Amino acid sequence: MNQIERIKYYENILNKGTELVEDISDKLEALIKMKGEINELIDYYYSEERNIDLKADEEGKLPADLYRGVLGEDYIYNFLIEYNEIKKLLKKL
Repeated sequence: MNQIERIKYYENILNKGTELVEDISDKLEALIKMKGEINELIDYYYSEERNIDLKADEEGKLPADLYRGVLGEDYIYNFLIEYNEIKKLLKKL
């Protein structure tokens, strides 16, 4: 690799890396700001209130047009797993 190619090569790495770091930084700041709300969601996931809401859903007492992803097992569980994986990855970094 000649001098010009080398400079272009490393300039490209720098530009891609800078873009990724800035994007991740923005996303992490937003996630950190949501930490309290996410902890509330975790509490809700394990709460009696959620059990009451699940029962009401099973009994058809909730409006049909109400989005209820938070009552599903997979959606909220997958979110919490991914959230914990992000925390583990950050520790490695």
